[in-house]
Amino acid sequence: MKYRFSRYLFVLIGFALLSVPLDFAHADLEVIESNAENIDLGSVYSDNDPLNVPKDSEIKLLHTPSNKTFVIKGPFRGQYKDYKARDLSLWEKMFGPKKDAEPPVGGTRGVRIK
Repeated sequence: MKYRFSRYLFVLIGFALLSVPLDFAHADLEVIESNAENIDLGSVYSDNDPLNVPKDSEIKLLHTPSNKTFVIKGPFRGQYKDYKARDLSLWEKMFGPKKDAEPPVGGTRGVRIK
């Protein structure tokens, strides 16, 4: 009986230690495109480094652990995880962003109603 209790206790402690989140992984952000004057192409930032993207500028970053790219449009100052891009509607998520809100200029084909 005494050994059974200690076995359950060790198993419980083992599960408790495995469930503790470890925050040792740090991401690197590499600038792969930039039209901002203060951010150089090819520069590498840590995930906790503040970014300063001026107005009318944008940078494209490569998130190295996941190999995903994303674009930050200025004006923005802060960490990359704080940047929230414009939310897309369900239609835009499925078929892409709207190109033009206006119909194309010129004639359209259709059936003539008599």
